[in-house]
Amino acid sequence: MAVPQLCWQGREDSTTFFLDLGWEAHKLGLEFDGYAKYGQAKDLRAEKSREMRLHRDGWRIERFEWSELKKPHELTARLTSLFPADVVRNARPVRDLWL
Repeated sequence: MAVPQLCWQGREDSTTFFLDLGWEAHKLGLEFDGYAKYGQAKDLRAEKSREMRLHRDGWRIERFEWSELKKPHELTARLTSLFPADVVRNARPVRDLWL
């Protein structure tokens, strides 16, 4: 499995947006959600607009909560379920990547 790009950066028109983790070859993005950044309604609208742009470009966005990091076996199972079987079968651990 390819190593994800941290803070994957995309552009559309004059707008730059980021994903917490992105696998561009699979058009898969992971977002680890916190709620403090949604202080106002406009913040939530901007987040939804960004996600809709990514979906239009064929990206699949999966959302995780930070609390899920405390359950590494469940997190690993969820992550591997997002990739095709042949990708998972050929995956090798990357030392110090996450857990």
